[in-house]
Amino acid sequence: MWGEIDIALRNQASAALAGAFQRDLPIVVDTSAVTFIDSAGIAFLVQICRIGQDEGLKVSLHDPPAAIRQTLRTLELDSLVAR
Repeated sequence: MWGEIDIALRNQASAALAGAFQRDLPIVVDTSAVTFIDSAGIAFLVQICRIGQDEGLKVSLHDPPAAIRQTLRTLELDSLVAR
């Protein structure tokens, strides 16, 4: 993921999500280049983590910027994502 992660990326996010789970491997979401994330972006991260848990796959964030870490912490979702 890079740049601004918002509702405009909904279709791309859905396609990426489907492709990620077809491989049946641990999933690493590289968020190091994200400059902005809104509620739709956070919802995508939560969705990928929950589906991963349901499928028995480890999902982790790589190098999340402080803004993402703080948002997840504020929403009490930081434990959902391994780092």
